[in-house]
Amino acid sequence: MGVATKASRRTAKPKAKKRSPWWRRIKIAFAVFLILGEAAFIYASYEGYKRLEAASLVVPNMPDIMAEISSSPSQIVAADGTVLFTIQTEYRKPVHRSDIPQNVVNATLAAEDKRFYSHIGVDPIAIGRILYRRAKDDGNSGGGSTLTMQLSKRVYTSSEQSLERKLKDMALAVQIERMLTKDQILELYVNQIFYGQGAYGIQAAADVYFGKKLDELTIAEAALLSRCVRRPSDENPFVNMDRAVTNRNVVLKIMRDEGMISEGEYQEAKNEEVKLRKEKPRVITAKKTAPYFVDYVLAELKKEGIDISRGGYRIETTLDMRYQEITDAGVKWGLRNSPKSVNQMAFLLTDTKGRILGMTPGPSYEKSQFNMMWMGRGRQPGSSFKPLVYAAGIELGVFGSRSTISTEPYMIIDDRGRKRPIKGGANRGNVSIASALAASMNTPAVRAQSMIGTRNFIRFAQTNFGFKTSNLPIAETLVLGAGEAHMLEMASAYNTFQNNGTRYPTYAIEKVVEPDGTIRYLNPNPQSRALSPGTAKAMDAFLRGVVTGGTGRAARGTNNARGKTGTTSNNKDAWFCGYTDTLLGIVWLGNEVMENGRPVSERMYGVEGGKQAAPVWNYIMSRAQKVKGEKSRPFSGVPNVGNVRESEQENNDNTPDPIEDPLPEQPPTVIDETGETTPPPLQDPPGMTTGGTTGDTTGGTTGRNSTTTTTTGGGGGGSTSGGGGGGGTTGATIYVNVCADSGQKSTVYCPETVRRPFSKGKEPRGVCPIHGPH
Repeated sequence: MGVATKASRRTAKPKAKKRSPWWRRIKIAFAVFLILGEAAFIYASYEGYKRLEAASLVVPNMPDIMAEISSSPSQIVAADGTVLFTIQTEYRKPVHRSDIPQNVVNATLAAEDKRFYSHIGVDPIAIGRILYRRAKDDGNSGGGSTLTMQLSKRVYTSSEQSLERKLKDMALAVQIERMLTKDQILELYVNQIFYGQGAYGIQAAADVYFGKKLDELTIAEAALLSRCVRRPSDENPFVNMDRAVTNRNVVLKIMRDEGMISEGEYQEAKNEEVKLRKEKPRVITAKKTAPYFVDYVLAELKKEGIDISRGGYRIETTLDMRYQEITDAGVKWGLRNSPKSVNQMAFLLTDTKGRILGMTPGPSYEKSQFNMMWMGRGRQPGSSFKPLVYAAGIELGVFGSRSTISTEPYMIIDDRGRKRPIKGGANRGNVSIASALAASMNTPAVRAQSMIGTRNFIRFAQTNFGFKTSNLPIAETLVLGAGEAHMLEMASAYNTFQNNGTRYPTYAIEKVVEPDGTIRYLNPNPQSRALSPGTAKAMDAFLRGVVTGGTGRAARGTNNARGKTGTTSNNKDAWFCGYTDTLLGIVWLGNEVMENGRPVSERMYGVEGGKQAAPVWNYIMSRAQKVKGEKSRPFSGVPNVGNVRESEQENNDNTPDPIEDPLPEQPPTVIDETGETTPPPLQDPPGMTTGGTTGDTTGGTTGRNSTTTTTTGGGGGGSTSGGGGGGGTTGATIYVNVCADSGQKSTVYCPETVRRPFSKGKEPRGVCPIHGPH
């Protein structure tokens, strides 16, 4: 047994070698790590050397560079180069290092760089603290920039937030420390840094805030000034005293902890009352041209993190002064020619790419700087929101461009949980979308929103039409303007119809040229496909019908006009949103009164989008169109787009419903030699005559709720106003101004009216029961 076993051992094959032990793998990994680390070190050293070499060329010219940065103002310019605003508000009083008291030096170092005299331009301890706290997800990681690095930022003034920018700052800081003494660096710093209220440099700040020289400052005052540099515009004592005192006390505590002041000095300074200078020294400020627009540009720059107060920036904008003058004059004209209840008016003019050409949010910047186009919650858009729901329905395949929608009564649940009918006019059966939009019918629009789904419609409006800041509530009457919209976003939405389905966001800034020559383009990219071309063409045809034969007829004096009126049910807002082939304009009318120091909207009795807003739109757009040189052109009908049920295929022509024949086109607006626009007289439908013509039994003009009879066949000629006379000729047509909501004769209180033909004997007998003086 034993021999056999030994033999078997001799003849057995040797076992396979075991795998390498774990320590061998570690050795290999460590070797690879060393190789990669060495390569990374070599690369980093090379990159660092390049940046240090570049920085070394800058340092010898530091004083000159600083002076150039400080003396070059930032400018905001119009598209033609016209200067709209110059920021030249720097107040300076240079001071030598020998004239800076030690308390001011100590306060500056405690606030910004307590290890200033021991580091080489970059503070490894501060950077390590930041990395540690960020690793712990501590939002209060503190700043890591040294005084020298802050000087570097004044040279590399690009607002880019990147590792490359940080490396540049560090490289220049190191070179500054190599070539300048600490006292020279400190002197540069306290003379260049912005302290708020137009003060550049510590001596200027002492004068602006306290009316003192540096050697007159108390410890508490020096500590307060030293912390202003963190947020000079928001946390200086003139703007926010509480925050300024809190910041001062933080600096005082650091000074005590670092042994710069004693405990007694700390307590005394902490309890010292801040006594500011009563009158600030005069600072050079530039007057703003197109001030509402300039304020909007400044707000947009702030959102991008661009601070142009440091000087050297050139902001090139989209504004065209030719159009700005037209919108300014047009708003003033509109207020002069509107009822007294209209005291606020705004007009926005853009081109097809979304560039703002003119912005007039109100008649007087001196009285109110509020810009309703983008500030606040927005305004209720009324029926100007209706095109959006029809576009969404066609695009989503819920219905087609030639579909018909019922006008039967529609019940909704109000805020109190009660059912109530939509005020949408008489039941006329099914009507085409073209007719429903032209007459601004409510029930078809609400029914269309219901078919889509309110949440789906909101999502579509936000994603496709660009409503990002407007308030769009989940409400069944959203399509009637139940939400609040900003004018800038309304312009962007209508721009989609103008551009064959491509939406260009509205914008004001073309590019920013930074002090170092870096160019940043801020104009947004277009949304490539907000609507399909077919849907956009259908909506374009619908909106053309609103102008030629619907509630927007007062806009017919502008070539190629398309648009939609909007009036809120309480008559607090009136709109017209429209466009041509080359321009887009949005106008809004309101009535604002001051109560307890705040603007409050009041009703505008008898004011509506079609009656007051559309004429103002026509006045401004016809003038702007003359500058643009746009000529009139023919239009095609409504294309067959989307999901049309088989039963609706018979409605496949491009003509409106029989009860809503479009009125003929109006001639272009005439601009006489004085420059004043003379709106063309409204033309009546073929065969219709108004007051003063043959057969007019009243001898006057047709009134708001007048009735006109036209003979279209048979004998008994002439036309009879007032609904009487003229005999009972067969085929007679009655034209009546009716309320778009109730379908009855309109009164001065009806928000939307339409002039509609009826077969004689079928015309409405009563006046609108919905709207009245209540």
